Amino acid sequence: MDSVDWEAVRQAETSEIASIIEARGQQTIIAGSIKGFLNRVVEMHKSIDLEWLRYAPPDDVKDYLLEFTGLGLKSVECVRLLSIQHVAFPVDINVAWIVFRLGWAPLKPLPGSLQFHLIEE
Repeated sequence: MDSVDWEAVRQAETSEIASIIEARGQQTIIAGSIKGFLNRVVEMHKSIDLEWLRYAPPDDVKDYLLEFTGLGLKSVECVRLLSIQHVAFPVDINVAWIVFRLGWAPLKPLPGSLQFHLIEE
């Protein structure tokens, strides 16, 4: 079960959300994106529940979530991993650079739809 009451987050003022995530940086932009995403999901599906996405093909879910304004690949991968229990590997740019510098993954884009977490040694 999710430990966050997303409906309460959706109803909160953007400034309140921003103050909670302040240490993360860019809190005002991110708070607006969170509210925008939650409001849009409710507007489209009458509920915040994303359970219906759990058994959809992962690439389709990723494409669907990337259509929401304010959601980038890392945010989408976090939603897939934490909310609908898909296998995902969300990393920020700093972690990605370390991985590339250590030679664990190529700096160029991965071929086709190959996902980072599927790269074998």
